[in-house]
Amino acid sequence: MSDPLKNQFDLAILGAGPGGLSAAARAAQRGMSHVLLEAADKHANTVQQYQRRKHVMAEPSLLPLRSDIAFAAGRREGILEEWQEGIRRGNINVRYRAEAVRITGGRGAFQIALKGGDVIHAKNIILAPSKTPSDSPSTTASSS
Repeated sequence: MSDPLKNQFDLAILGAGPGGLSAAARAAQRGMSHVLLEAADKHANTVQQYQRRKHVMAEPSLLPLRSDIAFAAGRREGILEEWQEGIRRGNINVRYRAEAVRITGGRGAFQIALKGGDVIHAKNIILAPSKTPSDSPSTTASSS
């Protein structure tokens, strides 16, 4: 039987693209227990699928950056390597192949059901998927 405490966090972030990476880095900076859930087997799955050497605009243009991970324009390979190093340096807790299929509960007590059967418990969640809303997990959240 698995340890239920390993699946309890202050913050769960769905999606390991630029937004999710930034949120997870900030949570780690602040010492929050967190998990960054990514359905694919690598971070930034959308960027991973770009053609080799493609120029990527990865920096936020409207929002101030609040994380230690570098977000700057550059070649696909360089950006992905920098983000991977940021994950390592920042002690970001990432779970790959962790596709969320359902979110229930409400503030302070969310449950995120994963495709493999695990359930993540989190006080707060951030949705940062690169998918369209119709592809996102179903939600049944209370209004509390």
